[in-house]
Amino acid sequence: MKNSNKLFNKPLRKLQTSNFENPKINENKLSVSISNEKESSLKEINDLYREKKYNKVIEKINIFLKTYPYDFNAKNVLALSYKYTGNLDKSIKLLQSLIDEFPKEGFLSANLGNIFYGQGKVMLAIEQYKRCIQIEPSLANAYTGLSNCYNELGQSMNAVPILEKVLITEPKNDSANYNLGNIYRNLGEHEKAIPYYQNTDIFLSKSHQLECFYLTGDKNNFLKNLKIFKENKIFNPLIACLSSHSSIVYPHKNDYGFCDEPFDYIFSKNLIENKLLDENFIEEVKSSLKKLNLDFKKQDLLKKGSQSSGNIFMTEDRVISKLKNVILKEIENYKETFKNSSDEYIKSWPKKFQLHGWVVNISKGGSLRPHIHKEGWMSGSLYFEIPKKILPDDGNIAFSLTGANYPTNGIDFEERMVETLRGEIVLFPSSIFHHTIAFESDEERMTIAFDVIPI
Repeated sequence: MKNSNKLFNKPLRKLQTSNFENPKINENKLSVSISNEKESSLKEINDLYREKKYNKVIEKINIFLKTYPYDFNAKNVLALSYKYTGNLDKSIKLLQSLIDEFPKEGFLSANLGNIFYGQGKVMLAIEQYKRCIQIEPSLANAYTGLSNCYNELGQSMNAVPILEKVLITEPKNDSANYNLGNIYRNLGEHEKAIPYYQNTDIFLSKSHQLECFYLTGDKNNFLKNLKIFKENKIFNPLIACLSSHSSIVYPHKNDYGFCDEPFDYIFSKNLIENKLLDENFIEEVKSSLKKLNLDFKKQDLLKKGSQSSGNIFMTEDRVISKLKNVILKEIENYKETFKNSSDEYIKSWPKKFQLHGWVVNISKGGSLRPHIHKEGWMSGSLYFEIPKKILPDDGNIAFSLTGANYPTNGIDFEERMVETLRGEIVLFPSSIFHHTIAFESDEERMTIAFDVIPI
């Protein structure tokens, strides 16, 4: 930023998107008035914002703006607070008006780009990030935001020079190192990814590094770092997956404790049969999803299919909000079902989480390869359209303890199948591999997939 005196002295961590590992860029900083009274008010607003008391922030800023109606910094914080309280339309409208009124403040476009990116409107996000870079070419976070967009579009090699440019001036930039590590890991260049993960501690960086040690056959570093995670009781699905898989391949005792028997936590229920969904509502959801005008990203795991970008629940659409509430209710029922479990998966269930959802469409001959949801805690699928089954398992979801090119050493890993039916919801730990069986019927298979992501 051009001004040295800012309201937010450190970058604010943004929420991640499920299904895509890269962190989005941080909110940018805002200038402070020389007025003591004004500075005191802004400090109070800043403290509330850092404490994530966004409703209080909105209340205080609306009072503040009665005295200082032209303070664009306060209005920017107001826009960000609207975003975090789910008032996305208000947030977008306010940021757009600020951009029109203050066209030389590039960070406003970056903040607007964040919202578009989160909603899955990738092309609109690119437009805003590029505008920010044109105005403020030194703002590193706009570059990492732009790199996220290129990754989302399957153009990761376009993201590499952008991130390398950031690292020339900021070699320890967390987001740039993390994003580059993810790009090389996704390309299968695990040795190249390791030093980038070493340069940052954000998000799943060290967990991804552990995976890279495993996939490069560096057994010593893998077991040494796995032990550190165990001793420090750092729990997440990726480490749980690596612990269970390596215990079979090496072998060693799987005592990580997150979810040692993930098959036991697979749960399914038909919401139509239980009168929690009906055909009219399903059609309403499909209609609302079309109106969102989502961008669809390249998904290497998908054959003859498409996947929406962003989070479909980042909308104020009434029907989608109702769908979200239906899913959240089933998540609560799921927790209640397993409430007596001694596994950390249930005991350490995140007190705060974001529900992140996306649409997966698969057509005739299509499938989805084995994968886990590394950023999640619990994952799920709600099936809206299921093709006719020519073979018994056509279009079903299958679960296993292996996948993603993990080494098997010729070992047969157990696999379990769950039948997919229209209106069926399937809930499971994010640590377990799952894939979709190919089908030959002409109908399309439509799924609302979602993750519980700790925040």
